[in-house]
Amino acid sequence: ESSEGGGGGSCLLTSVKMSAMLLVLSVQSFKCIELVGWLVGVLVGWLVGWLVGWL
Repeated sequence: ESSEGGGGGSCLLTSVKMSAMLLVLSVQSFKCIELVGWLVGVLVGWLVGWLVGWL
């Protein structure tokens, strides 16, 4: 189980890195605020669903 936990941790770390890059990109392309809002909604929904499924 400990190895699975580590894998989940690195997967979460990768997700955080991707989220940070998306955040930087969204800030740079601020004029696409509607698309960014939609992407954030999808990302948050996916993250919540993943956390619920993981727990």
